[in-house]
Amino acid sequence: MRQYRNLLAEIDNMEAEVEKLRNEAATIRMRNDDERVQSSLISDKTGEYATKIADMTIEIMGVRSEAIEKMREVSRIISLVENPDYKKLLHMRYVRCLTFEKIAVKTERSYRHVIRLHGGALLEISKILEKM
Repeated sequence: MRQYRNLLAEIDNMEAEVEKLRNEAATIRMRNDDERVQSSLISDKTGEYATKIADMTIEIMGVRSEAIEKMREVSRIISLVENPDYKKLLHMRYVRCLTFEKIAVKTERSYRHVIRLHGGALLEISKILEKM
């Protein structure tokens, strides 16, 4: 179930890298506007950045697609849980990616109780997965 969260973190990292590339490309364009440099060098650098950004954007789309599939798989497994408290907690933790602290606040329960519920929910998930 952590695979979904790991994919989301990977997407965040990739998007940060794309943003960094965009900023670098903008810096090159601004710097080149101030300096008189051969235009072919400017367009080569700009083209390199555009290619890198396009490639990473395509890669991000692939990882997003994979994340959506994982989320569907996680949601399907969670839907098999019978206990509604477990189901709600698992959804909040593994689909919405909330911390245990935020889950405790939203459900108006103590952090310790949420951790206890989580342990029970994972036991139920283990039983479900054994049957599959």
